[in-house]
Amino acid sequence: MKRMSVFLLSLVLLFTLAGCSGTSDGEENINGAQYFNGVVVEVSDTDILVKCEDKLESSIDEGKELTIPLDVVSADGAPELQEGDKIRVVFSSGDEQVEVVYAIYLLDENGTPIK
Repeated sequence: MKRMSVFLLSLVLLFTLAGCSGTSDGEENINGAQYFNGVVVEVSDTDILVKCEDKLESSIDEGKELTIPLDVVSADGAPELQEGDKIRVVFSSGDEQVEVVYAIYLLDENGTPIK
């Protein structure tokens, strides 16, 4: 009886932890936002061309180039960007297209966002 209780408790704990884990296959996270790290390829007045280098929590394929609008939801706006800058883009999407950009962060040499 004691073994059965330990076994059942272990199963409950396992399912609880599995249900609380984040996604690791590029699906949307809990808040509905996705994000990836990339490098700026081209800069214009209204948008940037970014090459995805690390898909992190997004459905964007690594190596894919995307046009990202500089009109972001964040109160801080978009940082000043130059070609070659490494950035993180936080966004929502539909049909493999970026719909809303929540924030764009410059990355430090370790790939950590500079806020």
